[in-house]
Amino acid sequence: FCHQLTHTSKEGLQAQLADIEDGGIYAKRGITNFLEGDFFRWYLDALSPRLEEAIREIARGLSEFEPATTTIHPESARDLLKKLYQYLVPQEVRHKLGEYYTPDWLAELLLNETGYEGNTLKRLLDPACGCGTFLVLAIQRAKEYGRTHKEPPLETAQRIVANIWGFDLNPLAVIAARTNYLFALGDLANELRHLEIPVYLTDSVLWPEKAVQMQLDFVGGEHIKIQTSVGQFHVPYIWVKDEGFLMRRAAPLVEDMAKQNYSTFEAMGRFEKEGIKTKFLGVAFHRSISAPQTAGKTRPASILSSTC
Repeated sequence: FCHQLTHTSKEGLQAQLADIEDGGIYAKRGITNFLEGDFFRWYLDALSPRLEEAIREIARGLSEFEPATTTIHPESARDLLKKLYQYLVPQEVRHKLGEYYTPDWLAELLLNETGYEGNTLKRLLDPACGCGTFLVLAIQRAKEYGRTHKEPPLETAQRIVANIWGFDLNPLAVIAARTNYLFALGDLANELRHLEIPVYLTDSVLWPEKAVQMQLDFVGGEHIKIQTSVGQFHVPYIWVKDEGFLMRRAAPLVEDMAKQNYSTFEAMGRFEKEGIKTKFLGVAFHRSISAPQTAGKTRPASILSSTC
């Protein structure tokens, strides 16, 4: 993959980078929110010869790393991410934001103090998870608990994802935490057909207020009204009823059409071509979601992943 980035044309490079920002191979694998391209995809619209060469140089450097390291020795990869984060966000800035590095020994002590021994049925939330130190150590305990109690791997994986969550206000920290979460899951991630990594970009202090704002209302049995901070959206009920359909097919399709400024007529044709039912409701959803997109408020996948 890095070899392709190094040797492809400018157009090919831009297309591959856009695919990465939209989730790339992870989205195809069923991991819906590993990368969402909300804050850090600006460079795609400012790709200059100098920036292009810098990206190719990064790809050449990455090609020298052993990709199996994350599986063979995930701890070293986690340490690398910590160092990278500390390099990208200077200590003075981190401290002004109230961010402090938590060593593993201290995180282990705090988990012991809370009485979390890894029971996969217990829920654990780190409301300011940073790079995910507490999440990773909690997952390690949960995996050991699952092995000790002879839980099926699928059951352990499902319980971990349902019960071990993290929030953070820093988008860079969220990316690092999601990466570490995947590393910590290891082979258990392969047990899950669809995976939404439960690490979210949010202000945990304001969460109760946001929870009141966000609601799902069934309207007429055909569609669901979703109230969000950027407006109200009507989503076909069948899209939500079919688990995984919304993020697997509907969201990428609507987002692609919004990016290309599809007209209502063109959207109807696209839904029909893709074999998606309730196309008229789908078109209404496309129309409503294109408005905030045009105004630059948000991206469709972000709305869907944060509300459904």
